[in-house]
Formats: sequence, structure tokens, C-alpha cells
Amino acid sequence: MKLSDDRMAWFVSWFVSWFLVAAPVLIGLNILTHEWRDSLPTAQQSVVLILIAAASWLAGYGVNVLLRSTRRRDRSQ
Repeated sequence: MKLSDDRMAWFVSWFVSWFLVAAPVLIGLNILTHEWRDSLPTAQQSVVLILIAAASWLAGYGVNVLLRSTRRRDRSQ
């Protein structure tokens, strides 16, 4: 079974954006804010974790959009 070029390109952009960008951002922000979060009340800790998850998701999504737009631009030339 051979993957088409479009499907392979989609998988590569998805892998790069989520595993190589979003996951390290999530882990890094979690580590950097660990001690600071522990000093907050429990409800505020949850809000900070949600904001960290949102930031990592936005980073991954942004990279995914950039990769897809450059692929479309390359294909149109």
C-alpha cells in the first residue's frame, strides 16, 4: 500500500507541528511554571494548565498552517 503524496505531506506536517512543536512547548511551559503554579490555589492552577495547553495547541496549529501554505505555494508554481 503506497501513500499518496498529499496524504504523506499531510502526515508530515501534522507530525512536525504536533510532536515537534506543540509537545515540546507544552512540556517546556509546564516545567518552567511548575514552582510558580504550586504556589497558586487549586482553581488557578487549573486555569494556568488550560492556558499552557492552549498555547501549545496554538503553536502546533500555527506551524501546521504554515507548512500547509508553503506546500500549496510550491504546488501552484
